Amino acid sequence: MIHPEHFCADLTNAQAAELFKKSVRSVEISISSYCNRRCPYCPNSKADRISQRNFMSDDLFLSVMRQLCRIDYANEIALNRFNEPLADRDYAMKRIREIRAFLPKAKITVFTNGDYLDASYVRELGAAGVSWVMATMHEPPGGATYAEVVEAQERFIQRIGLPHTVVSDEPEVARLVYLQTGTAMGFSLWARNFHRRDSDGVLWMQDRGQSMPVDKGMLRTTPCYIPFVQLQIEWDGELLPCCQIQPDVFAKGQYTLGRLTAASDIFLEWTNRNYLQWRNELFSYEAKKAPCATCNYGGMAVETPALREMVADWRRTLQLDRHKAEALCA
Repeated sequence: MIHPEHFCADLTNAQAAELFKKSVRSVEISISSYCNRRCPYCPNSKADRISQRNFMSDDLFLSVMRQLCRIDYANEIALNRFNEPLADRDYAMKRIREIRAFLPKAKITVFTNGDYLDASYVRELGAAGVSWVMATMHEPPGGATYAEVVEAQERFIQRIGLPHTVVSDEPEVARLVYLQTGTAMGFSLWARNFHRRDSDGVLWMQDRGQSMPVDKGMLRTTPCYIPFVQLQIEWDGELLPCCQIQPDVFAKGQYTLGRLTAASDIFLEWTNRNYLQWRNELFSYEAKKAPCATCNYGGMAVETPALREMVADWRRTLQLDRHKAEALCA
């Protein structure tokens, strides 16, 4: 997973493309700025993503697709990132068909609140080549009990009218349902209690880069691999470290790692000096700084002697620190 080039400045285009292909497991794209909800545990409740519908331009989107096609990208393309990707059906289907045309081997995942779906829309997504839809029932702005979220899940199932199977149902924790779409596309429908705590007492709900008033009750010291294995693209081309960072609620450009245009080389951008600094900071057992200090998104690396020694060995071998990293590949 970790390669010396992850810490190298001034890679060539070919080196950057090769590193991207062997490293990146998910490209997450916000195809628009619009979300119809303001969930109480989401930064969209503190920013305006309702009054305007900004869409990713054709030039930018197609540039990204062409470059991914050039390396025969075969991992996940996720329509995600603080927007409701299915709000505009025609636009969403256009983008999905373009992804499938450029990247026939990729896994297309759509994250949605499900508000715009009906049975025909679900089938159309499957026919267009979507691999998986992950729909999550969310609380209204005023909040709701977990039981009310489960009731909303049941109403969604009845509205869609497709056969379904309850896969798991743990009281006051989570209920997972699979819908049978009539296509090869999988469809998971979640009701989750974001207000519960895990066995270590850590709240499930994320503080979204410390932008939300959430007491996680923990301090992260373990490594984070997300900037090594993901590319996060906002609708306007802004590049962010991970899916937890909603740029509208921070100072402009505070956590921006780059900004794509139709002329950008996405591989060189993903290996620029901003990414290098983030990887260097996160690949350690030191206490993490804002916005990562209280994040346990995706679970934290299990601290074992072997992993700790691997991190120490990499840092010794590569002589990594924030002052020397830029010269590693000179």
